[in-house]
Amino acid sequence: MLGSTGHGTGVGCAGRRRDGVRDLLGLLADGTTVTSTVVELDEPRATNGPSTTTAGASAGQLELAHQVTCRDLTTAEDGVISGP
Repeated sequence: MLGSTGHGTGVGCAGRRRDGVRDLLGLLADGTTVTSTVVELDEPRATNGPSTTTAGASAGQLELAHQVTCRDLTTAEDGVISGP
């Protein structure tokens, strides 16, 4: 379950670097604050990249920070696959 180990509450994606490519984000909701951290992928290795914190997050932002989504895709509606 997301958030059970203190490492995050959700996963999302967004064009954080403004290069036209969606970035994978780790999300952490804490009270009314949401922190999103870019996941840097280098072959089989993933590391934390830059983070952004939104204090006073809306109810919608907090809800999304507890899910696995990518824009209009969700695990509940679309599932998750790995590979090509």
